[in-house]
Amino acid sequence: MEQLKEHDCLVFRFPLDGRYLGWGFVRNGIRFDAPVNARMISDDIDALAQMAVEGGGITRLAAFIAEPLIANGKLVALFTQKPVTSETITSALEADAQVEIEPLEFYLCVRHRRELTPKVRAFSQFLTETLPERWRV
Repeated sequence: MEQLKEHDCLVFRFPLDGRYLGWGFVRNGIRFDAPVNARMISDDIDALAQMAVEGGGITRLAAFIAEPLIANGKLVALFTQKPVTSETITSALEADAQVEIEPLEFYLCVRHRRELTPKVRAFSQFLTETLPERWRV
Protein backbone atom coordinates (compact mmCIF):
# COMPACT_ATOMS: atom_id res chain seq x y z
CA MET A 1 0.00 0.00 0.00
CA GLU A 2 2.96 2.26 0.51
CA GLN A 3 3.38 2.13 -3.28
CA LEU A 4 0.34 4.38 -3.66
CA LYS A 5 2.55 7.42 -2.99
CA GLU A 6 4.39 6.60 -6.22
CA HIS A 7 1.19 6.92 -8.30
CA ASP A 8 -1.14 9.78 -9.18
CA CYS A 9 -4.13 9.55 -6.84
CA LEU A 10 -7.48 11.29 -7.03
CA VAL A 11 -8.56 12.17 -3.50
CA PHE A 12 -12.03 12.93 -2.14
CA ARG A 13 -12.46 15.90 0.21
CA PHE A 14 -15.50 16.06 2.47
CA PRO A 15 -17.38 19.24 1.50
CA LEU A 16 -18.63 19.94 5.02
CA ASP A 17 -15.31 20.20 6.84
CA GLY A 18 -12.58 19.87 4.19
CA ARG A 19 -11.12 16.64 5.56
CA TYR A 20 -9.73 14.15 3.07
CA LEU A 21 -11.16 10.65 2.80
CA GLY A 22 -8.37 8.44 4.06
CA TRP A 23 -7.19 5.38 2.21
CA GLY A 24 -7.55 3.00 5.13
CA PHE A 25 -6.12 -0.50 5.15
CA VAL A 26 -5.66 -3.21 7.74
CA ARG A 27 -2.34 -5.10 7.94
CA ASN A 28 -2.01 -7.92 10.45
CA GLY A 29 -4.97 -6.51 12.40
CA ILE A 30 -3.59 -2.96 12.57
CA ARG A 31 -5.40 -0.13 10.78
CA PHE A 32 -3.39 2.49 8.88
CA ASP A 33 -3.91 5.16 6.24
CA ALA A 34 -1.71 4.66 3.22
CA PRO A 35 0.19 7.76 2.11
CA VAL A 36 -0.98 8.92 -1.32
CA ASN A 37 0.31 11.30 -3.97
CA ALA A 38 -2.73 13.55 -4.47
CA ARG A 39 -2.79 14.64 -8.11
CA MET A 40 -6.34 15.97 -7.84
CA ILE A 41 -8.57 16.74 -4.86
CA SER A 42 -12.32 17.15 -5.26
CA ASP A 43 -15.51 17.07 -3.24
CA ASP A 44 -17.33 15.57 -6.26
CA ILE A 45 -17.04 11.77 -6.29
CA ASP A 46 -18.52 11.57 -9.79
CA ALA A 47 -15.82 13.92 -11.09
CA LEU A 48 -13.13 11.75 -9.49
CA ALA A 49 -14.68 8.63 -11.06
CA GLN A 50 -14.69 10.28 -14.50
CA MET A 51 -11.08 11.38 -14.09
CA ALA A 52 -10.11 7.80 -13.22
CA VAL A 53 -11.98 6.51 -16.29
CA GLU A 54 -10.03 9.01 -18.41
CA GLY A 55 -6.73 7.76 -16.98
CA GLY A 56 -6.17 10.59 -14.51
CA GLY A 57 -5.08 8.37 -11.65
CA ILE A 58 -6.11 5.93 -8.94
CA THR A 59 -9.08 6.82 -6.76
CA ARG A 60 -11.10 5.35 -3.92
CA LEU A 61 -14.76 5.04 -4.87
CA ALA A 62 -17.90 3.79 -3.20
CA ALA A 63 -19.05 0.42 -4.54
CA PHE A 64 -22.26 1.82 -6.02
CA ILE A 65 -20.16 4.12 -8.24
CA ALA A 66 -17.25 1.78 -8.97
CA GLU A 67 -19.05 -1.51 -9.67
CA PRO A 68 -20.83 -0.43 -12.89
CA LEU A 69 -17.59 1.10 -14.22
CA ILE A 70 -15.66 -2.06 -13.39
CA ALA A 71 -18.37 -4.25 -14.96
CA ASN A 72 -18.19 -2.18 -18.17
CA GLY A 73 -14.40 -2.49 -18.27
CA LYS A 74 -13.90 1.24 -17.75
CA LEU A 75 -12.07 0.76 -14.44
CA VAL A 76 -10.02 -2.02 -12.86
CA ALA A 77 -10.40 -2.88 -9.17
CA LEU A 78 -7.06 -2.67 -7.42
CA PHE A 79 -8.28 -3.55 -3.94
CA THR A 80 -11.16 -5.69 -2.74
CA GLN A 81 -12.51 -6.77 0.61
CA LYS A 82 -10.50 -9.95 0.16
CA PRO A 83 -6.80 -10.04 0.99
CA VAL A 84 -4.84 -8.38 -1.75
CA THR A 85 -3.14 -10.83 -4.11
CA SER A 86 -1.40 -10.56 -7.44
CA GLU A 87 -4.70 -11.47 -9.11
CA THR A 88 -6.56 -8.52 -7.58
CA ILE A 89 -4.22 -5.67 -8.38
CA THR A 90 -2.35 -4.52 -11.45
CA SER A 91 1.37 -4.96 -11.90
CA ALA A 92 1.82 -1.28 -11.01
CA LEU A 93 1.33 -2.13 -7.33
CA GLU A 94 2.97 -5.03 -5.55
CA ALA A 95 0.80 -7.64 -3.83
CA ASP A 96 0.84 -7.91 -0.04
CA ALA A 97 -1.30 -10.83 1.16
CA GLN A 98 -1.47 -9.44 4.72
CA VAL A 99 -3.28 -6.25 3.71
CA GLU A 100 -7.04 -5.71 3.39
CA ILE A 101 -8.86 -2.54 2.43
CA GLU A 102 -10.80 -0.93 5.26
CA PRO A 103 -14.48 -0.75 4.27
CA LEU A 104 -16.23 2.60 4.24
CA GLU A 105 -19.00 2.63 6.81
CA PHE A 106 -21.95 4.97 6.87
CA TYR A 107 -24.54 5.30 9.60
CA LEU A 108 -27.92 6.96 9.85
CA CYS A 109 -27.91 8.80 13.18
CA VAL A 110 -30.22 11.17 15.01
CA ARG A 111 -29.53 13.06 18.23
CA HIS A 112 -32.80 12.20 19.89
CA ARG A 113 -35.67 9.78 19.31
CA ARG A 114 -38.07 12.64 18.68
CA GLU A 115 -36.02 13.50 15.57
CA LEU A 116 -37.14 10.21 14.02
CA THR A 117 -39.75 12.06 12.00
CA PRO A 118 -41.81 10.23 9.38
CA LYS A 119 -39.39 11.50 6.70
CA VAL A 120 -36.36 10.16 8.57
CA ARG A 121 -38.10 6.83 9.19
CA ALA A 122 -39.06 6.61 5.51
CA PHE A 123 -35.46 7.32 4.49
CA SER A 124 -34.17 4.67 6.90
CA GLN A 125 -36.66 2.15 5.55
CA PHE A 126 -35.70 3.05 1.97
CA LEU A 127 -32.02 2.44 2.72
CA THR A 128 -32.78 -0.85 4.46
CA GLU A 129 -34.87 -2.10 1.54
CA THR A 130 -32.67 -0.93 -1.34
CA LEU A 131 -29.08 -1.44 -0.20
CA PRO A 132 -27.66 -4.83 -1.16
CA GLU A 133 -27.37 -7.23 1.77
CA ARG A 134 -23.56 -7.34 1.52
CA TRP A 135 -23.38 -3.57 2.18
CA ARG A 136 -25.35 -3.78 5.41
CA VAL A 137 -23.67 -4.00 8.79
